[in-house]
Amino acid sequence: MKKTLAMLMTATMVLSMGVGASAAENGYSISLQNNKLTLSGSENTVTYQLEEDEILLGQSAAGGISVSFLDKEDGSKKVSLGEQKQVLRRAILWTDQRSKEEVQELKDTCLDTIMDQAVNAPTTVWTLPQLMWLRRHEPEIWGQIRYILFAKDYLRFRMTGTMETDTIDAEGSMFYDTRRERWSEELCAVGGIRKEWLPRLCRPTDVAGTMTGERAAEFGLAEGTRVLVGTTDTVMELFAAGNVEPGHATVKLATAGRICIVTDHALDSKFIFNYRHVVPGLWYPGTATASCAASYRWYRDTIGREPFAELNVPAEKIAPGSDGLMFHPYLNGELTPYNDPD
Repeated sequence: MKKTLAMLMTATMVLSMGVGASAAENGYSISLQNNKLTLSGSENTVTYQLEEDEILLGQSAAGGISVSFLDKEDGSKKVSLGEQKQVLRRAILWTDQRSKEEVQELKDTCLDTIMDQAVNAPTTVWTLPQLMWLRRHEPEIWGQIRYILFAKDYLRFRMTGTMETDTIDAEGSMFYDTRRERWSEELCAVGGIRKEWLPRLCRPTDVAGTMTGERAAEFGLAEGTRVLVGTTDTVMELFAAGNVEPGHATVKLATAGRICIVTDHALDSKFIFNYRHVVPGLWYPGTATASCAASYRWYRDTIGREPFAELNVPAEKIAPGSDGLMFHPYLNGELTPYNDPD
């Protein structure tokens, strides 16, 4: 089961290259032959040999594979759609610091409500302050909004024609009432967000729909392929790693860095990121640094000027501790323990 989830995570990374375009245009393909799943992208190919029980988990009634979706947590990459469900502007990513004034406004006016309902402190990574910035600085775009989706939900909408999100990804919006599992009327009002713009709330394992007709052909998937709602990247990484009991922990070194410990409750801290686990009754509160692997990319682009493979060679010869050299990764503000966009 864990291998199957990891396989679906890989499939999602390949699929995510195709938001707004066809499989052929983006140069990726997915095939399943002789119990072997092959995911081919523009830069790499991944082959995974499936066991018989995993085939049963992955197949739909029509003989295709089931596709699940992952999204970067923190409500990143929200997609604003207009009356005709067309994309209105480029998405604002979680690393964007433009909403720091709106963050301060939230802290000054409704911090207690946010901590009670969203169980996280305002920072620039959340959707609420970013949408407040959009309303204030791009009123011509704001006036056209009719739907708001997260990135994975938009891609899935392109595949099924349905609009939904999962309750874990919704927690990254800061206008979702995590304790009561519903969109928050109070926090939506703070941001001027109409509830009719928001997608239907589902569980990550719910089936959103199936691939049919032109949509199946566009994405190169079999008719009848089931499309699951999916959820955030970090929680599925915890699950795939077997971290399903209180006390289990995961260290994640990605664009951002995360240390997440599984608990049975949210932690009352303005410097911890709280999310529910896919396992009922569990949470995975954790710390976060804004620039982790992104720091290595910064070094390559500004100092190293060589491919990562070449930079790795001398780095492997350096003893642990780097002779006391310290690097503070404050390239784009910082999250834990400062929550400082500057």
